Amino acid sequence: MERVITLPRISFYSQIFKQLLENLGAKVMLPPPITEKTIKLGVKYSSPMMCHPFKVTLGSFIEALEMAKKKGIKLTYLGIGTSNVCVTSCRFQQYFEIQKKICEDLGYDFDTIFIERKGSIFFGVLSTFKRVNPKNSYPKVIKELIKAVKLMYQEEKKNEYFDGHDQEKIKIGIVGEFYTVIENSINYDIFNKLRNMGVNVHTFVKCTSELKRGYKGYKEEVPMSFVKEAKKYYKGTFRAHGDSSHHALYFYKHHNFDGVIHLMPLSCMPEATSEMIMDLAAKRLDLPLYRFEIDETNSEANVNTRLEASVELLQRKKGIK
Repeated sequence: MERVITLPRISFYSQIFKQLLENLGAKVMLPPPITEKTIKLGVKYSSPMMCHPFKVTLGSFIEALEMAKKKGIKLTYLGIGTSNVCVTSCRFQQYFEIQKKICEDLGYDFDTIFIERKGSIFFGVLSTFKRVNPKNSYPKVIKELIKAVKLMYQEEKKNEYFDGHDQEKIKIGIVGEFYTVIENSINYDIFNKLRNMGVNVHTFVKCTSELKRGYKGYKEEVPMSFVKEAKKYYKGTFRAHGDSSHHALYFYKHHNFDGVIHLMPLSCMPEATSEMIMDLAAKRLDLPLYRFEIDETNSEANVNTRLEASVELLQRKKGIK
């Protein structure tokens, strides 16, 4: 049976990964766009206290399996293996193994290709994409990976829309867990909503930043001077994106941002751990911090109301009508 690969939807990056795999000679079938039905499916088969991104990606995979079943296709699920401790060191490193077990218990027949760390993340990624089509040479795989990363940078720039010199708008920085920040279908399209309200929006959370994690000499997007300032509050690390969320506060304060929005999936261990430190830091920095907890019990109407109130408050404070 012909191998058809699927992978979780990840904002506009989905099409880039699809193109990469197709350039390597694979057939790809993306799951349907994420909807309320997707989330309900994931919630139904997940533990209640699992992170919201886990539930969403599980629901998305089940929908892809159902599509494949109707078409008589056997899917291969592309995900992250459990050996990648350095990727996030949170529950994410177990996502795909647990989702595999759940879907096997539901009776679905599929294969998996997991990106495993082999000496370094680079060689893990390289060997994984080589397995997609063993006929490809390593230089061919490297060439296509470089093309994909360049395309990511281009698309990120297109979607940024941040103008640091525009004094007529309030400036808001967005921090939080990676998937919740970049996937518009679960954050209620918060970036575009803010822009439509006349807000200048910025975030450090990008896929290209994530690809750098695990490499020797990796540095955050937040300049080191602000990281050092943030580290005065605690020793060690919160793991995943908890550290980055906290560090970004100092950058946003230094660059005169009017406020910060923290997007946090309920029960996300690193973000929840950093929450109190961030509240303390924001208070001492005199930087308004608005936290939006994202899970299946939330509603778009509730998010819209809070968003409008927060923006109105900041605009009034700055004297913008």
